[in-house]
Amino acid sequence: MLWRMIYQSWGRNLRRKALA
Repeated sequence: MLWRMIYQSWGRNLRRKALA
């Protein structure tokens, strides 16, 4: 589903910001 793709993309972006 498209929702799942967006959700994963958001989670990865959030984790990258948290790491930075």
